[in-house]
Amino acid sequence: MERLAGALLFAHRLPDSPYSDLVQDSIHTNLEPAFVKEYCARLGFSRQLPLRVAGDIGGNGALAKIEKSKKVMKDKIAEWDAKDELLIEIPLPPENRYHSIFACPVSKEQSTDKNPPNMLTCGHVIAKESVNRLTKGGGRVKCPYCPVESTGPTLQVHF
Repeated sequence: MERLAGALLFAHRLPDSPYSDLVQDSIHTNLEPAFVKEYCARLGFSRQLPLRVAGDIGGNGALAKIEKSKKVMKDKIAEWDAKDELLIEIPLPPENRYHSIFACPVSKEQSTDKNPPNMLTCGHVIAKESVNRLTKGGGRVKCPYCPVESTGPTLQVHF
């Protein structure tokens, strides 16, 4: 980006300037990926192409897990009414986690490292402090959004 800005100073005589390599035909094939990477880096997005990320995640077992979950959901449709939610965790490497902000629907606060989002056994996600406030004797947690009462540990979720 800095080189392009510097080339503007020599716009009237670019072929004879220190930036003459910018007008060669061979550079244009590499410009688009360079602009995409720079744009994504400045906005905090992944530097990898989205299709490659989807292929990498799907190829690492995520598609198989989703298909298996789909079959289980089809067999037990009466027990689960939130059909558009995934019941399984698909672990992602940190470079493929794009949505780092979660606002707890109970406390209306953004999650932090000390108060991360946690998934109840029913699949709903609320902040850890909200889970602690809703916990009754014996470690039971009544979900504020459905009639399910969780008894097991919650699972930390990474957005």
